[in-house]
Amino acid sequence: MATIWYAQQSSVNLQGTANMWNDLATGLGNWLDPLNDGSIAALAADDTLRANGKTAIAINANVTCAQIDTLTSGGGFTADSAVNITAKIQAGTTTCITVSSANIPTIIGDVYSSATSTSAYGISLSTRAVIIQGNIVADAAFAVNVTTGTVTHSGGNILGSTTTASTHGVYFSGAGTLISTGGGAISGGIAGSRGIFMNSAGVITVTASVTGGTDTTAYGIGANGTITITGNVVGGSGTTAYGVFASGTTATITVNGTVTGGSAAGCSGVNAANTAIATTINGNLIDTSDGSAVCAKKLVFNPGSSNYHTAYNGAGNITLYPASAMPAAKYVYNGINRGDGTTGTLHASNLHSGAGIAGSDLSAGILKDDEVVDDVTGEYTGGGGGGPTVGPFEVGAFR
Repeated sequence: MATIWYAQQSSVNLQGTANMWNDLATGLGNWLDPLNDGSIAALAADDTLRANGKTAIAINANVTCAQIDTLTSGGGFTADSAVNITAKIQAGTTTCITVSSANIPTIIGDVYSSATSTSAYGISLSTRAVIIQGNIVADAAFAVNVTTGTVTHSGGNILGSTTTASTHGVYFSGAGTLISTGGGAISGGIAGSRGIFMNSAGVITVTASVTGGTDTTAYGIGANGTITITGNVVGGSGTTAYGVFASGTTATITVNGTVTGGSAAGCSGVNAANTAIATTINGNLIDTSDGSAVCAKKLVFNPGSSNYHTAYNGAGNITLYPASAMPAAKYVYNGINRGDGTTGTLHASNLHSGAGIAGSDLSAGILKDDEVVDDVTGEYTGGGGGGPTVGPFEVGAFR
């Protein structure tokens, strides 16, 4: 049977502190360490550790349980060591875990902010680093709040709040670095709530799908820095809910994947209108009736052999194929630009052989003498047949 264990002391270690965890908030129930030795060996995988209003509880050793939280009475934990914390992190009335040293803890589980307090984060760090293997979900506050530092993420989604405006999955108030190899989804939520938002220049590198949210400025990712995405980007269903938004003039965006416009008026998949630095798309561009794939001052489009730009022309979509999908030069008349700078090589003299199809080319022997068709000049003179030729005759030859 799952048990909630309530902390009884502040500014002590989670493990190794005698009479630290009790199954009653008052401390009048059963102890997690019945031998009064600070052991947490009896902690079950489906148990919960609750701060119970006690602060600065140092997670000083690897711990595995269902949940670590600050529900009901607040309090909080610190991660001072390079430990593995295998649990869901749930903020209540206060921030759940603060990363407080240069050591890098690893969270193996989902991270949720408070459902009630706008300043109670799942994890908070400044000039520190954390590894998170699980979903990162904002509710009433940022799920992960970073002043400056590094967040390395894998194994889940990063989601802006769907309940509270302007509340992000991961928020950097200063410059930082976020690396996500989760392959999941990064998505905006309701108005102003972004999956990832970096307020200053920094670096965001993700392997994931990125989608805008359901209301105004609910970007999947917004940043003034270097943004590199390996995955598809789609605009959201809210006006200006771009999939990716360059929030400053020095932002650099590279997408290795398909970029699709959103389903609300003016909602682009990628909006880089603020930056003069070229946006690079290595993949398909698909406009919709509501939003273009990309809105940018400068765009470098590097389609592959099967890639294209599908543009909306007011009545329906037309597909514009790149050079790799254009007809081969041998099918285009000699000297004619096929649209990408390559000129054709087709002539009358290689009409069939040059194109590699059955049939005969036009030859000089079947074209009237001195008659010119393209690069073939005729040589055929013809000849009479069937009877004698009479003449010429001299004047007076006949009397």
